Amino acid sequence: MLNNNSSNKNINKNKILTINTNFVKNLIGLTVFVDKISPVVKKYDRKIENKLNKVTVDLVNITKEHYRQKIEEIEKSIKNTKDIKKKLKLEVKINNLKKKLKLGFKGLYKPFKIVISESIMTPALQASLLFKSSFVMLISYFDFLIGDLVGNYHKKYPNKLLNADIKINLKDLVELENIDEAISFVINNEVDTLLRQSLEEKKKYLKDKLNLDINEEIINWDFVNEAVNIRNIIVHNNSRVNKQYLRNIKKLKDTNISLKENEEIKITKDYFYKILYELYITGIILIQTCWRYWDKNSIEEADNILKGDLNYLIVNNQFEFAEKLGLFSKKCKLFNEKNRLDLEFLYCQSLKSQNKKDKLEEEIKNNIDVSSLRPKNILKLSGLKNDAKLFYSNLKSAIVVDGVKKDYIMKNFFFKEICEDRDFLKNINAEF
Repeated sequence: MLNNNSSNKNINKNKILTINTNFVKNLIGLTVFVDKISPVVKKYDRKIENKLNKVTVDLVNITKEHYRQKIEEIEKSIKNTKDIKKKLKLEVKINNLKKKLKLGFKGLYKPFKIVISESIMTPALQASLLFKSSFVMLISYFDFLIGDLVGNYHKKYPNKLLNADIKINLKDLVELENIDEAISFVINNEVDTLLRQSLEEKKKYLKDKLNLDINEEIINWDFVNEAVNIRNIIVHNNSRVNKQYLRNIKKLKDTNISLKENEEIKITKDYFYKILYELYITGIILIQTCWRYWDKNSIEEADNILKGDLNYLIVNNQFEFAEKLGLFSKKCKLFNEKNRLDLEFLYCQSLKSQNKKDKLEEEIKNNIDVSSLRPKNILKLSGLKNDAKLFYSNLKSAIVVDGVKKDYIMKNFFFKEICEDRDFLKNINAEF
């Protein structure tokens, strides 16, 4: 039976960090898996494609030879018959066969290949299956994140569910041993109910119940919603578009999907990676927003993780998404000026990498006070400006004052263009 043994105040303070770690691990793990497996499945698919091509070529050649023989037979029949009606019918046949022969190899190849691939049991292309199954897993990971955030919120603030309309049967009630278990039961039920709802309802829950800013000016929620709807079609309708999907997609403003009813949905490599990184920054923004709202005592750690996420996106050439995350960082109340400046430099690098020169210049002018920069940050600034003179004139100070090492220079994306200068190695070796 229930007894009053509540310990909700002792919830693990590192729970939000665990949620962040799990989410990032899931998405990066999925990326690594797809990156490693995709070359293997492409090789397999090429073998299947080559076999299908060979069968198609053989069939086209056999068919062309058959047409020629048939034409010869009909021509003999025309010569040997005196029946005019019969001759006319044979001439129609011979003309049809000649038209087919005139199509040539290319004209026959494509329709024959389609017929062969649809009429015999050809193995499914593995690349298509890989991206489709990984895509479904990706959307599930995002759902897990929402469930974790909502669950953690109610564990931290259980009184928020005091007036909730909760149904519990006697059997479940008897099996609960204490108040903690009862609270967990109620929270799990709340999360399960939410996860069965649409993305729009989940967004509304985050805004209204958790009082979160869901950053609609930064996150492309229409794109996320599109992906969730595609996932539902893959899982619940064998990848075939239905009317409900078309109705849902029609409501979205920002979508490039153009599919017809009963058409099969396919997940391309480009689409998979685009939605993966959109969900990556969406998840990071939701986590960071919750973190800064729920645990103001560990903002420094949140800042460091945000810097790591921005760095990861730049290293992986996801500059558009790095820019979005950089914009989000500007809205955050950060631990100190150093963290603000570190995030500012990363944001500027995302602009530089997209060749947004005017925007970069304006950002440096308005948000980086050059006169107060440490030598190490002046080096970063020189990298953003591709200013080799500024770089070399401050390199010695950065080494002495900030302890900058040679590896830091050689491996840092801020200095990529400067490192490509032909005299770079000679100059850098002279200083270290």
